[in-house]
Amino acid sequence: MSLKSVRLTILFLLTMLLFSTAAAASSYQYFRIGEKADSTATPVAGTALMGGGKDLDEAFRWLCQKANGGDFLVLRARGDDDYNSYVKGMCKLNSVATLVIPDSAAAHDPATADIIRHAEAVFIAGGNQARYVQFWQGTPVEDAINANIASGKPIGGTSAGLAVLGEFAYGCLKEGLVFRCWLHLGACHRHIRQQPPIQHSK
Repeated sequence: MSLKSVRLTILFLLTMLLFSTAAAASSYQYFRIGEKADSTATPVAGTALMGGGKDLDEAFRWLCQKANGGDFLVLRARGDDDYNSYVKGMCKLNSVATLVIPDSAAAHDPATADIIRHAEAVFIAGGNQARYVQFWQGTPVEDAINANIASGKPIGGTSAGLAVLGEFAYGCLKEGLVFRCWLHLGACHRHIRQQPPIQHSK
């Protein structure tokens, strides 16, 4: 191999390393409007469960009241910050933010769990609930959500966000043509473990 080829190979490897490092550093996205300093408000426990479709203003106002003027956080695995202006326009809050956690690496980043723990209310957006299970299960993100609930902070979810907030969750994890759909959820309990489909008596 010529010296020129060696230099080109080294340059290529360094470029790939640079891009992979940059991608890892920016794998989660955080959008915040309102005050930069975290609130010291004391929230009130509560759960808002929305079936999906059109967002319910009344449910968001209820969650905002439970947040007691604190920091309101939207969690999602895909998407943007469209909830920020919607919630901020209805509620008097210290801040409204969206945290996009698109993969397991982002869910293991200590920064994402720290953001969740500082929120007075958490809302899990709709989308594909399999991503929530695959990306967040067994990570600091799951631990932070559990810690918020245990400390009396309100939580809500719509559609896919609702689907992962019950004792049993519809996870839609596909294996070939077989769907594993029922999981024991950790958001309201301390552990997640896979469960077989529920057997209904005739």
